[in-house]
Amino acid sequence: MTIKNLYIILLLFYFLLGFASCIHNTISICEQNLEIGNGLAIKPKSNQILISKPTNRKDKNNKNQYSLFEVIPTKDNNSISKELKINSEYTDYHPVFSPKEDFILFNSTRPKPNETTSTGKVDIYYSKIENNQFSEPQYLEVINTEYHDSYPSLTNKNKLYFNSDRPGGKGMMDIYVSECINGNWQTPKLVPELNSEHSENDLVIDSKERFIIFNRYVKENNEIDLFISFNESGKWSSPTPMNSINESNIWELTPTLSVDSKTLYLEIDGMLKCYKINEILSLKE
Repeated sequence: MTIKNLYIILLLFYFLLGFASCIHNTISICEQNLEIGNGLAIKPKSNQILISKPTNRKDKNNKNQYSLFEVIPTKDNNSISKELKINSEYTDYHPVFSPKEDFILFNSTRPKPNETTSTGKVDIYYSKIENNQFSEPQYLEVINTEYHDSYPSLTNKNKLYFNSDRPGGKGMMDIYVSECINGNWQTPKLVPELNSEHSENDLVIDSKERFIIFNRYVKENNEIDLFISFNESGKWSSPTPMNSINESNIWELTPTLSVDSKTLYLEIDGMLKCYKINEILSLKE
């Protein structure tokens, strides 16, 4: 092979690599026929997409298993997904990228450290991202308890919002917050304004902490609806239902925001659905 032919091959390789990258970054995820379940995350700079969804397997707790996948969008709207190596034999779901893209958080029912069996309780784990690879997941010691701790969501300043049914809340699952100071997570605090005697479940915090969207489960009528609360000078307003989205007898699940907070993603009947935030809210930049 001549040097000229090798040069042409290299040029072709880099062209195809760049073309593939363009496809990955420009095809809208909202145009994909995307099956999801309990999670969607979009990496801020590269638009890498992670989801969780059913695997059609039983996990080691003999429950329907959910696992983490990377999604590659395609032009024909039939995206390709591949399982991540950080999945366990249990259920792993709800991936969340950190603002600096140096780690992800996710939920897992895998056994706690130094234990060989799972209680079935949900914990929050983190995995560092190095050279575009995910490291062995680590148990988030300060955040997790013997109860359910789940649905993490991060602000630009690495303030962590999540929910838990630990003692001290208002009832069922409640929303808590932990600040990261000097690289260390602080003891979580209840956010009383956001909680009720019902269950505050899936949640997402705006990256600038201007508002929070979550769903609330009311056991009496078996209804799950979205609520929103605004941060008003450091205090959260009383949550109000998002009636422009909520539908009767439909569960609006796993709210997620785009990196710029201009698009709200929801799971409706196991499929991705998108809403433009500026058509729902009036936000200050």
